[in-house]
Amino acid sequence: MGHISYLCKRGSVYYARMDVPEDLHLALKTQTKKRSLGTKDEAEAKRRLWPVIAEWQREFEDVRSRRALVGMRRLRPIDFRVVFSRSGVGTQVYELAGESRTRSL
Repeated sequence: MGHISYLCKRGSVYYARMDVPEDLHLALKTQTKKRSLGTKDEAEAKRRLWPVIAEWQREFEDVRSRRALVGMRRLRPIDFRVVFSRSGVGTQVYELAGESRTRSL
């Protein structure tokens, strides 16, 4: 099993870096969380790292709990595209729980 490190160095400054869980990519609109730890010292960076990671993990749990309250089957428009059939009846395209759906207008 590989070693997971949330500490990375860019230039001379240390950063906290964590991959966002896949189920939260859409809600958080990012795949990776990054934050400067504001230090060039590795020992100090390691000390500052874990409170940041704990904050992000609380944020992930908060988003999941809010999503559970609202419900996963809420309709969200993919875009405002309206498709018209030959009969002239309009259909709006929606995303429903991760699947594309259509709704007649």
